[in-house]
Amino acid sequence: MGVGSALSLSMLVLACYVCDATAANAKLISPKSQGSTHGLCLIARPDDRNDAPDFEKIVKLIRGMRADALLRHAGPRLEVVLGERESTCTNRAAYAMMRNFFEKHPIRNFKVLHQGGGQSAYLMGLYKDQAGETFKVRIFFGVHEGKWEITRLVFR
Repeated sequence: MGVGSALSLSMLVLACYVCDATAANAKLISPKSQGSTHGLCLIARPDDRNDAPDFEKIVKLIRGMRADALLRHAGPRLEVVLGERESTCTNRAAYAMMRNFFEKHPIRNFKVLHQGGGQSAYLMGLYKDQAGETFKVRIFFGVHEGKWEITRLVFR
């Protein structure tokens, strides 16, 4: 077992103890559970953190040319780059731009090239339309009020 695995395991054990103490102090344990906080420990597992955007959902929305649903994952303002046209605009204006883009360039294929998490998550891919024109796609995310949001959308 590597140092990282041992550290993760010790953090999980510590988190379970914290869950036990919190549950006991807050009287969250029902009489039927007999003091078991196994369900609460699952909340503290490192795997369950929301430490990256839902890339699969974003890809599905692009492949479905769903500008409306895609922009629900953006904040009230974002930067949009479509070809040579670049602007910082409201979510509503970004929706109109993306809807027009998808109407003008119906999808043939969208291929994910790379995605990354961390403080500044991103998704990179290639969007190919029915006419064979290819666009390099870059989508950048940021956290706002504890939720991942699209901050920059590039189809160039």
